[in-house]
Amino acid sequence: MGFNNRYVPSRGHYSGTISASAFVGDGSGLTGISGSGGSGAGFPFVGDAELTGSLLMRNGLSVNHNVLSQSLAIPVNHNASIVGPVGIANGVTIDILTGSEMVIL
Repeated sequence: MGFNNRYVPSRGHYSGTISASAFVGDGSGLTGISGSGGSGAGFPFVGDAELTGSLLMRNGLSVNHNVLSQSLAIPVNHNASIVGPVGIANGVTIDILTGSEMVIL
């Protein structure tokens, strides 16, 4: 659905295909979409990835919180690392399952 240079109010509900020469904003309010033209894969991504919780990368550095605030389990035959010192909030458990290790650097 194109608007053919007609005035479009800044708020409203539109359905169908919306096209423009440019879109403004960060897209944080968009839902029901995926990257790479709808293929479901974003940017040059290769390999396994499962994100639950948060991952913070700044200028190529992995940054972690200094207090673990959610319970988690390191899966069987997997390892984990975190840079410390690090605290564990009240009521939070860290389960390190068989064949796994967690290292605090």
